[in-house]
Amino acid sequence: MLIDLDPKIDFEKMHGRRGYSIPRIARVHKSFEGFPISLILILGGWMIQGCVSPAKTLSRGEYDLTVIQCLEKFKRNGNQPKINNIFIDAYQKSINEKLARVEEYERTNDPFKWAKTFSIYQEINDLKRMIERNPEALELVSNPLSKEAEIAKTRLLAADEYYRAGIESMYRNTSQDALRAFNYFQLVNDLAPGYKDVLELQTKLQQTDSFKIVRHRVKNVTDPIVQNSSKSQATIKSFPSFSLGLNNYFSGLPDAKITASWYADVGWLVSIPVNSNRRKRLLIYPNVSWYNFRFEDPNILAKTVNGKTVFVSDSVPNVARSKITSAYIGIKPLYWVTVEGRRFNSEFSFGPYAYVLLDSYLLRSFNDPASMPSVKINDRFNLNSLRYGVYGSAVLGNIGIFFQQDVSVLFQRSRGPSVNPFVVGLAFRKAKYFQKN
Repeated sequence: MLIDLDPKIDFEKMHGRRGYSIPRIARVHKSFEGFPISLILILGGWMIQGCVSPAKTLSRGEYDLTVIQCLEKFKRNGNQPKINNIFIDAYQKSINEKLARVEEYERTNDPFKWAKTFSIYQEINDLKRMIERNPEALELVSNPLSKEAEIAKTRLLAADEYYRAGIESMYRNTSQDALRAFNYFQLVNDLAPGYKDVLELQTKLQQTDSFKIVRHRVKNVTDPIVQNSSKSQATIKSFPSFSLGLNNYFSGLPDAKITASWYADVGWLVSIPVNSNRRKRLLIYPNVSWYNFRFEDPNILAKTVNGKTVFVSDSVPNVARSKITSAYIGIKPLYWVTVEGRRFNSEFSFGPYAYVLLDSYLLRSFNDPASMPSVKINDRFNLNSLRYGVYGSAVLGNIGIFFQQDVSVLFQRSRGPSVNPFVVGLAFRKAKYFQKN
């Protein structure tokens, strides 16, 4: 959480009047998300649609936008000799310009030079990721420059710069400087969670009389790291979810009809952040589920003999189908991670589940329902009141696959068949709730 600053507190002073000369660029392409966007990129998005050619943006020195325009053209039309040359030229000039700025910052005594350097290295890696996601571009620039090691190093140096700036502001003991210090410490925690005693210092600031908390996103800030910090706050989100699948088992019961033994659940999925990392979350999924086993042999009937449930085949004529259905209420606490993709994020979750039995019945229907109506037998058939197992899913965009395997047996031990059902099916979710804001 960043605190709204008094308009007189101008973060432009940290980075010069212009701030960063080249903004973060990845959001121009719809496949890239989670980065700040500025007016120049809004114009860039308009340019990409064809109003301004890559050659013109290159001649204006807008190298990053030229690269993006070329990537869009590669996507639509494949490699083109003229565009190929423009793309290679723009990429090389962009890298050279960024590295020159890094050298310039390193020679200065700017108190935030490492924060600026950190941002430039991120821009270089943004370009690398965009090129790697475009096969045509990767043919032209087979080994785009990577600055992963430099990012790791300058991240801590930038955090230390903000930490020292926060300490300096904190001890000026004015209301404005208290707000400024709190935001500096928040930047520190975003870059390096738990750095030194930053959390204790934030708590101490909130307890001072001069500190007034205003829960509002920072405005009029030119520092991209400041702009991003409010967006990076992971929040709890919740939304409906449902799944459809097919039940089966390896042994213990008469053969089930694979295509007619279905599973369904519906519930409310709660997504809870793990620390400040948006790519890792705890999912809590309370839901109601239904298990349905339809037997291949329609004459199968469940009976209780000496307190034990058995399944036998009788000789009643014209039976069309026989199935046993049970309803449960339960919860799935899942650990979730995301992997960013070109068009969609891939989400993987895994964890245990536990269900409590609500009701169950056996339904037998006949070929001539007019003369022989269906027979429904409401009984628990010695089903276990508690059902538990393990679950895993992989979701791409709005839909994915899941698998769950019961560890517990379906029936009470010694009072029914020994069965451990499993389910394979489709999970439906709204991907936007997992992606970056």
